[in-house]
Amino acid sequence: MADTEWKAGAKNVIGYLKELRKLTADADGAHRVAWTPTWDKAQAWFKEKMEAEGAEISVDSANSVWAKIPGETEEAAKLKDNDGISFVDALKRYHLDVHDFPKARDEFLAKNIKEYLELHIEQAPVLESQKKSVACVYGITGCERQYITFHGQRTHSGAPIPMRHDAFLAAAEASLAFREIGFKHDAYCTVGKVSVAPDVVTISPDTCTISLDQRSIDPDVLAAIVKEAKEACLEAAEHNKVTVTFEPVWSIPPTIFDEHLKKLCQAAVEEETGEPTTMFSGPLHDAAEMAKIVPSIMMFAMSSRGLSHCKEEDTPEKDLELAIAAFLRLVDKAVSE
Repeated sequence: MADTEWKAGAKNVIGYLKELRKLTADADGAHRVAWTPTWDKAQAWFKEKMEAEGAEISVDSANSVWAKIPGETEEAAKLKDNDGISFVDALKRYHLDVHDFPKARDEFLAKNIKEYLELHIEQAPVLESQKKSVACVYGITGCERQYITFHGQRTHSGAPIPMRHDAFLAAAEASLAFREIGFKHDAYCTVGKVSVAPDVVTISPDTCTISLDQRSIDPDVLAAIVKEAKEACLEAAEHNKVTVTFEPVWSIPPTIFDEHLKKLCQAAVEEETGEPTTMFSGPLHDAAEMAKIVPSIMMFAMSSRGLSHCKEEDTPEKDLELAIAAFLRLVDKAVSE
């Protein structure tokens, strides 16, 4: 394909994105949360577009829509969304059962899919800071996530601070230590949730639970920061005369993508931009799971201010056009082999 065709293809995709945005946007931006009426609209739109291109449409047991153009867990049952709607109840509307979901993997394998290619916004400001539009993503960080609970003794706010057993202060001390651990190892440590009890203005908490999400592209570093975080918690607990318990909730090792697809991806990025920009992803993506099944690779499009999952999320059209054109080059290279 000629350069003009890549550009034209990119402009077409941007046009489709704008069309989908009009269909699914409100005051909070464009969003298509699964198992909702807005999601229904997006799926119907996708089916119509792909059928117009001559694609064969199929829906698997997880209600994922597959478009093929010829010739070119029990734990999950307990999940609830922010409105308290269980995963099981949400699925019932679509006549689906969570226990059928494992069938989707077999259905995927039956499709004889050879490779998985994904284009996504970066969700961080690295490319923007480097004034680059697109990058080849060679891997995704591993993640260790846990809840940490400090147990102390509730005390009236009139009690002397040295005599308290303040669970929140222990959690705060540990959280600051996590930040230093992240700096030390060039890794990611994030406390995103904090809850205290009894949650009263005049009482120092006897219980404080925090979440800790830790990530690194290096498995040895990931193991090290988890170990050091635990040590920091034990030290903070001792300083504040409280105890601490740990509840691991999720774990995924780092993902390194297929080396051959990486070379194709770098070449596509270089052909479109003049340089083979390569990076890894801190956020997790579908490709981390797909890489367990088929050779996979990702591209990142520059993300304005690194914002995502909010109405301010945006990628300037000129950067998006370059990213899509580079991705189309990658697709062409992959299917031409």
